[in-house]
Amino acid sequence: MTSLRTRTIVLGAAGIVLLARLARTASRTDDGWLHVVGVVVLASIGVGITLGVLARRSHAIARAARAASPGLELVAAMADDRLAELVRGHGADRARAGMQVVLAVGEDGVDVWADHREPRALLHLSWDGVTGVHVGQSSFGNGVPLGAVVIEGDECTYAFAPASDAAGTWPFARRARSQALADRFARLAARTVPRA
Repeated sequence: MTSLRTRTIVLGAAGIVLLARLARTASRTDDGWLHVVGVVVLASIGVGITLGVLARRSHAIARAARAASPGLELVAAMADDRLAELVRGHGADRARAGMQVVLAVGEDGVDVWADHREPRALLHLSWDGVTGVHVGQSSFGNGVPLGAVVIEGDECTYAFAPASDAAGTWPFARRARSQALADRFARLAARTVPRA
């Protein structure tokens, strides 16, 4: 079974080839605008399908997390390269930057849920070792820094890019949502252990 990233790359490449062919055809005909409209419609369908697949995967992970940990706040997100490395260190050999995760946020820490063969909790991050939480930027596997909630710890620093809603319907949250999550995480971390 191919990964979502591979399928997206293949669909993107096919779209670029189709766009180039249609643009070449449009320049030779009087109905060029029809081809441009066709390209826009095809691109929109491709983006819609990709977002639908991402939301469906996020929903499956969230359902499993909700069933195992009722009452916890769930945050759909993308893992940065450092969080993916932590998850890989706990048995998820296919974990990578940009992978979808669901964070189950509780009083004692965060359980990182992902779809590794089946949705399950792969890692527990305790509030004990957290020294700071803020909104910043991180890399999610594409080399372009994106807005993220950055969690600094005694052992390591990692980040996640929250989705715009708990269901993970749209991949990127506005800064206000990221800031609200960072503030909530900082309050939870401050309550856990008095700092010396």
